[in-house]
Amino acid sequence: MREIPEQVTDVTAPKPPPFSIRLADWRLDRLAIQCIREEVFIRELHIPPGLEWDGRDSSAIHLLAEDSEGQPIGTARMLPEGHIGRMAILPSWRRSGVGSALMEALLEIAAQRHLGSVFLQAQQIVTPFYQGIGFEPEGPVYMEEGIPYQLMARPLDSEPLSETAYREPHYRVDESLELIDRGILGETRDAIPLHSREAFRTACLSLARQARRSIRIFSHDLDASIYDNKSLVNELKRLATRNPDPSIFILLQSNEKVQREGHGVVTLAARLPSKIQIFRPLAESRREPTDSFMLADDIAFVYRKWHTRFDGRVEFYNLSRARELVNAFQELWNESEEDIALRRLSI
Repeated sequence: MREIPEQVTDVTAPKPPPFSIRLADWRLDRLAIQCIREEVFIRELHIPPGLEWDGRDSSAIHLLAEDSEGQPIGTARMLPEGHIGRMAILPSWRRSGVGSALMEALLEIAAQRHLGSVFLQAQQIVTPFYQGIGFEPEGPVYMEEGIPYQLMARPLDSEPLSETAYREPHYRVDESLELIDRGILGETRDAIPLHSREAFRTACLSLARQARRSIRIFSHDLDASIYDNKSLVNELKRLATRNPDPSIFILLQSNEKVQREGHGVVTLAARLPSKIQIFRPLAESRREPTDSFMLADDIAFVYRKWHTRFDGRVEFYNLSRARELVNAFQELWNESEEDIALRRLSI
């Protein structure tokens, strides 16, 4: 696995712009971390998603670099055994000292945890950089997909490197997140309960990422905290552009909030009007909904009992219940019309 690409470690700019490094929590910061890694590793370096998402993020220590306005610009992780990797920095922030700051923070955390050493897999071309901060080569150079790599390790002192305290935040653990990560569309049969905004957002992203044919969304106002994020918009775009026919269907009860605040999915729909359709129920058939749901390939779904509360479940494979939701969706769709106002809003 290409853990630390060459371009993220160049930190020679004389006057870097202001940024900060903080300890992240995978449960709450995962979308920010995923967006950066998807841009750098998957889209820029063409790492297969199956290799990038290796199932070890929930047990790793993660760092986020943020600009002066709090926007994520870089990330890195360290596994429990001291394996440093997944260092990714957005292109506009390379050569700004972000890579060195992330590495320094990880070394400090490792020292505070009394790890005897840390190690990483470096592209051979950047091994001098890591030797300059105390890493030494171990074993021979090896090849991965035509690129030479070198395993490198650094011993650590038993005491922290400085007095800076990197403390892990204490958040309520949402155990459903790890179950969602392991869910496979069309295979996983157990229902996974959802009781937080992050759980719903993660479940919808997981279904969208695995969908191959269609997505149907029935929502009160296309809740921005769940649907309006870069990762989900990218997955909807992928699905829409790979299919010749319309593949994303959205039933929206109210468009007032979307018109007032904007929405990434609506913007995407305006750019792909032949692939993404947004309808609203006709006035005479409109009803105040109590529930909402998202269907993937008509076999899996995220179900929310009340659109005002985060309480529901995700099922990756339940044909009978999915069919009930498909029928309910189609019945409402037949009594709806295209939301022209939203299409015009984003053009």
